[in-house]
Amino acid sequence: MLYKADLNYTDGPLRNVRYKVAETYDEYLQAFKLVQDNYKRLGMTKSDDFIKTTKFNLLPTTLVMIAMNDDEVIATVSLVIDNSLGLPTEEYQDISFLRKNGARIVEIGALTVKEEWRSRSRGVFIPLTCYCNYYAREIIGAKYAVISIRKSVQSFYEDIYLFKQLGEVKKYDGVNNLKSVSMYTDLTEQLEETHKVYRNSPMDKSVYEHAKLTPWKNICDLTLPKYQLLTKHIFTTDEIKSLFTELSHVIDELEDKEKSIVKNYYERDNFIQNMTSSYDEIMAKRADQRFFVNLSARIITDERVVPVSVLDVSSSGLSLYSDYEIDGAQYYNIIIDLADKTSIKLKLNKEWSKASRKFGFSIVKKENTHWNEMINYFTTYLYGEEEVGASNKKAS
Repeated sequence: MLYKADLNYTDGPLRNVRYKVAETYDEYLQAFKLVQDNYKRLGMTKSDDFIKTTKFNLLPTTLVMIAMNDDEVIATVSLVIDNSLGLPTEEYQDISFLRKNGARIVEIGALTVKEEWRSRSRGVFIPLTCYCNYYAREIIGAKYAVISIRKSVQSFYEDIYLFKQLGEVKKYDGVNNLKSVSMYTDLTEQLEETHKVYRNSPMDKSVYEHAKLTPWKNICDLTLPKYQLLTKHIFTTDEIKSLFTELSHVIDELEDKEKSIVKNYYERDNFIQNMTSSYDEIMAKRADQRFFVNLSARIITDERVVPVSVLDVSSSGLSLYSDYEIDGAQYYNIIIDLADKTSIKLKLNKEWSKASRKFGFSIVKKENTHWNEMINYFTTYLYGEEEVGASNKKAS
């Protein structure tokens, strides 16, 4: 299949294009409007809503990635980190085999490019999708990515990005019953395989160099979040009312169980907390707010040191993933490495394990103050009380 990227972004129409994660109300509004307009054009929705949003957009675990030409959003794609609601694909496909080893999964969706920028080769499609893939692999630390796409474009993702079909072709209500197919890829293997295939290709045709974001790193926002925090700001009450009740109807369409899950993310928002749900008495409210992270760490036992990845944290515990087996002890010491060359030292009590690769721990002892400082920062950032405070380091 013909594949070629336009690398001439220093002059011409691409000279002012930049790639980033949406942060402001206006950026979200433009992105959601772009998706809705495209869905209408392709006959993928019956909705007359002004914008296209989903219940996943309500959560701080969904990142909306955008291409901007000056102040205009000209393309967008969403990156959903696996969360308490699950992933959009799970509404009609089983992905349990991907969950078996406990590694982080993301879903890539709602890819939309404005018509005048839509050329796959001479436009923003390739750099935006490569930016999204890179962000998922290098910054979020995901092992697997899943997508749900129209059957008509399946071969492109198979041939170029090495996605594999997941389950049967089905008609999906979310895109107006068009034939859709779910696909997945191992992001690490994807990089390795594209290196084998494209290592001798010129830069404009090298999927491998594009996967590493080589041509576009200077125009993509790759600043590492402070403490590797992946959870973004939650929306304000006014933003929720505008984006999810007035311009779309996501709040009205939430099922009771979904309402209770959303309420766990918006503990301080009276509008969200006032939603009534029959599940409120069944589902226990989280004692501590949970934050998604991607932190490197080391579990230390009497016999060895095991490298691990911390997936999420709260003030009282954490969960982690390891490519290696962890000894069957009850208590562990962990050292979590931070970007500023400091480290967090904790004594942990193992509470649960899944598939011998994902583990949950409660904190027994904190050896220094860095843990509390990190959790306090996460709390203030989540509610928009502090600026991002990103580290100076960028993903390489």
